[in-house]
Amino acid sequence: MPKKQNKKKSSVAWILASIVLVFGVVFFVFTHRNPRVAMAPTRNEAVINSLFENYNVKLDGESLDFKNGMYKGSSGDHSAVINYQVTNPTGNKSVAILIDSPGGSGTFYYLVASANNNGSITYSSPIPLGDRIKIESLSIDSNDLVKLVYFDRSAGEPMAATPTQEVSANYSFQDDGSLTPAH
Repeated sequence: MPKKQNKKKSSVAWILASIVLVFGVVFFVFTHRNPRVAMAPTRNEAVINSLFENYNVKLDGESLDFKNGMYKGSSGDHSAVINYQVTNPTGNKSVAILIDSPGGSGTFYYLVASANNNGSITYSSPIPLGDRIKIESLSIDSNDLVKLVYFDRSAGEPMAATPTQEVSANYSFQDDGSLTPAH
């Protein structure tokens, strides 16, 4: 009889260990997909979040009022979120990706910027990037040069295809807080 009990205890231990392992892997995957999500906000991220948390923007003639970095349309089928937020080293300029899902199959990505000039916050017009693209990186260097790398589809590829065409774009902040392409 003792050998049967040991086998049962061993089986239960393996089942419990497997469950713990599965939950651990799931937790790791969800918290490490975007490291900014898993980490506590830094001072600069807190500044950015406050600049974009109650943001208002006009897209395709519709006014989107963000609350805590998110927008939900009154009909429930339109939503948008501010993501991939970064700031310059001095903390007075920031950029982010606005991800807009207006209903239907498209998910549209825009580059947005904000500048804090002595307490007066200005926002750039959204710069369209594409539909269902994949953001690779977004940064602002010490000269306020915005560097964006993302993947898109080649011309003629179906929207269902995985974006594989790398696109690099640089933008400069203007005095009014807007962005212009940098060469």
